[in-house]
Amino acid sequence: MMKKSFIFKAEYHRAAEGLDDEKYGRLMRMVNEYALNGYEIPTDDTWLRSAFNLIRAQIDESSRRRFFGGKK
Repeated sequence: MMKKSFIFKAEYHRAAEGLDDEKYGRLMRMVNEYALNGYEIPTDDTWLRSAFNLIRAQIDESSRRRFFGGKK
């Protein structure tokens, strides 16, 4: 299910700030695709995968809180 929006946190930027512009752009595409569509773009780049995993955990936690918070 496609979401209309998601919150982009400062931690996401901090997880990626050491990447060059090309990799940062690729990571942002991965984050957007995952947060909005639930699809993980595969990559063999270990730095991108590491940064994405940190961000994905935050996105998943925010989604869980939003889902369960709305059920109260």
